[in-house]
Amino acid sequence: MSSNKIRAIFTVAAFIVGAGFNVCGAEEARVGPSVDFSHGDLKVSENKRFIVHSDGTPFFYLGDTAWDMMHVRNLMESRPFISRVPDQSLIAGDPGGGAEHIRATRGEDYAFIYLPYGQSVKAALGKISGVQVKAWSFDPRTGQAQLIGQFENKGTHEFDPPGEKNRGNDWVLVLDDASKQFHKAGSR
Repeated sequence: MSSNKIRAIFTVAAFIVGAGFNVCGAEEARVGPSVDFSHGDLKVSENKRFIVHSDGTPFFYLGDTAWDMMHVRNLMESRPFISRVPDQSLIAGDPGGGAEHIRATRGEDYAFIYLPYGQSVKAALGKISGVQVKAWSFDPRTGQAQLIGQFENKGTHEFDPPGEKNRGNDWVLVLDDASKQFHKAGSR
């Protein structure tokens, strides 16, 4: 299993960890011989603290992917997380399916939309507080964020992350209530 795949699985898990959804389907999880999926697909544990197989067996993967995850953690901790909820209504268009499924989560005054293939997304604005939203492209591979711009917080807006639509070119679109003056996405 590649580091891109592991990063994508755990980024999605970070987005949905309180919602009880499966992290990925069988067609996605059973990719390589280096990971034993004889205990089933991956999901978030009942207590919402761990990744486990569908039969409850703990999932453990030792690899070089943990370095990428510190960037995702920094992003998650850079915004208030107590009120964060999964919210697919942030995606105005088709969220895709399988490995290309776009995931969204939001707090009261910010939103994260995970783009696993770096695909463009039509975001439904007006779901968070504020008159204006500040948009960032956050790279979970490097922890770098690029300011996209500031937009009126209503209607829909098409966002296109850097690079080509491709496996391993995953990005997180960060939408902030501009009046909250959050730090750059991923920094504290």
